[in-house]
Amino acid sequence: MRRIAWRSKLCSRQMSQCRSSVATRAQDIEDAVYDLEAVNPNKQAEDDTRTPAELLDIIEQKGREVAAAVVAMLAGKRVRNRK
Repeated sequence: MRRIAWRSKLCSRQMSQCRSSVATRAQDIEDAVYDLEAVNPNKQAEDDTRTPAELLDIIEQKGREVAAAVVAMLAGKRVRNRK
């Protein structure tokens, strides 16, 4: 009977240590800091040095391109409708 009681105490201590060890490892994992940000550290910074006037000129030019594309698209649509 004493032998069973001794083994029971030993198993109880081992289980307690095991639980403590698992809890410590789990806390270590939670406390670890992981940087999951997708950033390229080698990328050069790109500064936009265009002036507001240059940007407005670009927007105006692109507007003319879009208008020409719309005219061409509508002209092609009219040609297809005649067939």
